[in-house]
Amino acid sequence: MNTFTPALSERKRILKKICRNHAQWKGHIALFVILIAIAIGIMGYIAYLLITHHTSTFGVFIFLCVGLCLSCVPFFISLSVKNTAKYKCALPYSSYANGVLLPKTAVKPLSLDMGI
Repeated sequence: MNTFTPALSERKRILKKICRNHAQWKGHIALFVILIAIAIGIMGYIAYLLITHHTSTFGVFIFLCVGLCLSCVPFFISLSVKNTAKYKCALPYSSYANGVLLPKTAVKPLSLDMGI
Protein backbone atom coordinates (compact mmCIF):
# COMPACT_ATOMS: atom_id res chain seq x y z
CA MET A 1 0.00 0.00 0.00
CA ASN A 2 1.26 3.46 -0.90
CA THR A 3 1.60 6.28 1.56
CA PHE A 4 0.73 9.60 0.00
CA THR A 5 1.80 13.05 1.11
CA PRO A 6 -0.79 15.57 2.31
CA ALA A 7 0.64 18.23 -0.06
CA LEU A 8 -2.01 19.05 -2.65
CA SER A 9 0.39 19.42 -5.59
CA GLU A 10 2.04 16.08 -4.86
CA ARG A 11 -1.37 14.48 -4.37
CA LYS A 12 -2.57 15.74 -7.76
CA ARG A 13 0.59 14.51 -9.50
CA ILE A 14 0.28 11.01 -8.04
CA LEU A 15 -3.43 10.74 -8.78
CA LYS A 16 -3.02 11.92 -12.37
CA LYS A 17 -0.38 9.24 -12.86
CA ILE A 18 -2.75 6.61 -11.43
CA CYS A 19 -5.73 7.64 -13.51
CA ARG A 20 -3.86 7.90 -16.79
CA ASN A 21 -2.84 4.26 -16.47
CA HIS A 22 -6.46 3.25 -15.83
CA ALA A 23 -8.10 1.54 -18.85
CA GLN A 24 -11.50 3.09 -18.16
CA TRP A 25 -9.92 6.58 -18.12
CA LYS A 26 -8.38 5.99 -21.55
CA GLY A 27 -11.73 4.87 -22.95
CA HIS A 28 -13.57 7.88 -21.56
CA ILE A 29 -10.96 10.32 -22.86
CA ALA A 30 -11.02 8.67 -26.32
CA LEU A 31 -14.82 9.08 -26.40
CA PHE A 32 -14.41 12.70 -25.22
CA VAL A 33 -12.00 13.47 -28.06
CA ILE A 34 -14.26 11.81 -30.65
CA LEU A 35 -17.31 13.78 -29.50
CA ILE A 36 -15.38 17.07 -29.50
CA ALA A 37 -14.16 16.26 -33.03
CA ILE A 38 -17.77 15.64 -34.11
CA ALA A 39 -18.86 19.00 -32.66
CA ILE A 40 -16.00 20.80 -34.42
CA GLY A 41 -16.78 18.91 -37.62
CA ILE A 42 -20.40 20.01 -37.54
CA MET A 43 -19.40 23.64 -37.09
CA GLY A 44 -16.79 23.31 -39.84
CA TYR A 45 -19.32 21.79 -42.23
CA ILE A 46 -21.81 24.58 -41.52
CA ALA A 47 -19.06 27.16 -42.19
CA TYR A 48 -18.16 25.34 -45.42
CA LEU A 49 -21.80 25.42 -46.54
CA LEU A 50 -22.02 29.13 -45.77
CA ILE A 51 -18.85 29.85 -47.76
CA THR A 52 -19.80 27.81 -50.83
CA HIS A 53 -23.53 28.72 -50.98
CA HIS A 54 -24.18 32.42 -50.78
CA THR A 55 -27.36 33.19 -48.88
CA SER A 56 -29.13 36.18 -47.43
CA THR A 57 -28.43 37.54 -43.96
CA PHE A 58 -31.37 35.64 -42.55
CA GLY A 59 -30.10 32.43 -44.21
CA VAL A 60 -26.70 32.90 -42.57
CA PHE A 61 -28.43 33.40 -39.21
CA ILE A 62 -30.50 30.23 -39.66
CA PHE A 63 -27.44 28.19 -40.71
CA LEU A 64 -25.46 29.40 -37.68
CA CYS A 65 -28.33 28.67 -35.28
CA VAL A 66 -28.79 25.16 -36.64
CA GLY A 67 -25.03 24.57 -36.56
CA LEU A 68 -24.75 25.70 -32.95
CA CYS A 69 -27.72 23.59 -31.89
CA LEU A 70 -26.41 20.48 -33.63
CA SER A 71 -22.86 20.90 -32.34
CA CYS A 72 -23.96 21.57 -28.74
CA VAL A 73 -25.34 18.05 -28.36
CA PRO A 74 -22.02 16.14 -28.78
CA PHE A 75 -20.14 18.92 -26.98
CA PHE A 76 -22.22 18.68 -23.79
CA ILE A 77 -22.22 14.88 -23.92
CA SER A 78 -18.42 14.95 -24.18
CA LEU A 79 -18.17 17.23 -21.13
CA SER A 80 -20.35 14.81 -19.19
CA VAL A 81 -18.15 11.88 -20.26
CA LYS A 82 -14.99 13.72 -19.18
CA ASN A 83 -16.46 14.66 -15.79
CA THR A 84 -17.54 11.06 -15.25
CA ALA A 85 -14.00 9.92 -16.06
CA LYS A 86 -12.58 12.41 -13.54
CA TYR A 87 -14.94 11.19 -10.85
CA LYS A 88 -14.49 7.46 -11.41
CA CYS A 89 -10.81 7.28 -12.36
CA ALA A 90 -8.95 8.78 -9.40
CA LEU A 91 -8.57 12.45 -10.06
CA PRO A 92 -8.32 14.65 -6.96
CA TYR A 93 -11.38 14.93 -4.76
CA SER A 94 -13.09 11.87 -6.21
CA SER A 95 -14.49 9.10 -4.05
CA TYR A 96 -11.58 6.83 -5.02
CA ALA A 97 -9.03 9.47 -4.02
CA ASN A 98 -10.63 10.11 -0.67
CA GLY A 99 -10.73 6.38 0.10
CA VAL A 100 -7.12 5.64 -0.82
CA LEU A 101 -5.12 8.64 0.33
CA LEU A 102 -3.38 8.50 3.67
CA PRO A 103 -1.29 11.42 4.90
CA LYS A 104 2.23 10.57 6.07
CA THR A 105 1.38 11.65 9.59
CA ALA A 106 -1.39 9.06 9.83
CA VAL A 107 1.03 6.16 9.42
CA LYS A 108 3.30 6.00 12.45
CA PRO A 109 5.54 3.10 13.39
CA LEU A 110 4.47 1.08 16.41
CA SER A 111 6.38 1.93 19.53
CA LEU A 112 7.21 -0.83 21.97
CA ASP A 113 8.07 1.67 24.71
CA MET A 114 5.34 1.30 27.37
CA GLY A 115 6.75 4.05 29.52
CA ILE A 116 8.02 1.60 32.13
